Amino acid sequence: MGNTTSNENSDPSKALTKVPKHLQPIKKKPTPKKSSSNSAPTQPGIIPRVKNTHHHSHNNHHHANHRNNALDIARNDSSTSDLQFRWTQGRRFPNIENIEYFLPNDQTEQDRHRVQFYVIRWAFGSRHIVPPEVKPRLFEGIRVLDVNCGPGLWVGHPILDMAQDFVRSTFNLVDICDLLPQQPVFNVYTRKQEPEQKHPNFTFILHNILQTKKLPFDSNHFDYAQQHITALTYKHQDWHIILQELSRVVKPGGYIQLIEVDLMPQHLGPQGELWLEQIHQVLIEKRNTEPRLACQLEKSLLDLGLIDVQSKFVSIPLGSWGLDLGNLWKQNFESFFDSAKPFLTELMGISGREYKRKVQAMMDEFNEYKPFSNVYLAWGRVPDEQQ
Repeated sequence: MGNTTSNENSDPSKALTKVPKHLQPIKKKPTPKKSSSNSAPTQPGIIPRVKNTHHHSHNNHHHANHRNNALDIARNDSSTSDLQFRWTQGRRFPNIENIEYFLPNDQTEQDRHRVQFYVIRWAFGSRHIVPPEVKPRLFEGIRVLDVNCGPGLWVGHPILDMAQDFVRSTFNLVDICDLLPQQPVFNVYTRKQEPEQKHPNFTFILHNILQTKKLPFDSNHFDYAQQHITALTYKHQDWHIILQELSRVVKPGGYIQLIEVDLMPQHLGPQGELWLEQIHQVLIEKRNTEPRLACQLEKSLLDLGLIDVQSKFVSIPLGSWGLDLGNLWKQNFESFFDSAKPFLTELMGISGREYKRKVQAMMDEFNEYKPFSNVYLAWGRVPDEQQ
């Protein structure tokens, strides 16, 4: 459970800085500074990226072939092509064919996802939320697929942490938007910005699975595939297709894992419950989206034909009654409604002022009714051919 405890006798200053051990950054020994000679500065490596390229099982030349193309699309707010993004009410959205995902993919939304992933990992009590059968194999070296990472990648993103910690394994990330992390480089001899230093075992592939209905990999290629927080990405008719593709590219005996947040928190006040029911009804009727997909993960994997299917969930408090964790999750909840405002006001036919009033009325009930969100996790094994 995602509960927190406090100790009134403890030092408040220490309590504010306490971070769960599994989320603390790995300490590294400081490297001595090199002499500032006349030698040219070394540019950092880049994360290999492929754009809509079919990925074969035997592709040892993969990184070398595509490394020089990794910067051919602008990826920061100041230089991004208008063809890749559109702007609505001051928020940036993907402008991609066959994509109707209604949340933005700007820096504000990326910050929300950063908090969201942090809280979920904290609640599950693990830096890496993977099936227990898979974790030992990650140390040995396996092929991993991650589908749809969210609005971008950042230092500390779960998939990048996996690539850093499990150096013998290889990681492929597929997403519809090219949002590799950027970091400022304060050096007069280099450009103002350089791509984030690469993980040699990590490859990003730009691919619109909703358009092609197919992942760009051969069958039986991966040992493990995961997909997290995509309930609002897919329409109902797409969900089964995506799961079938995950099953196709994972080897017999490999694992598939899904994580989703139930978008109907428990113990909401009367105004909050009515407001979310109205939103869910509109999403189902006008978007053919299932907001409570999280509750169906175990059944979805069983229907897919997976075996040894297991599931669990954690409950995360909403509001200050849940102490630090509750405050962070409330911040994420509020930011979600800020991000969804351009879409939901148009879809529901209400003004921005009315929308904000309803959201605020819902959150004003938190301390009295003590709501919480359930985050569901399910995983299963692809059966061997003889099973």
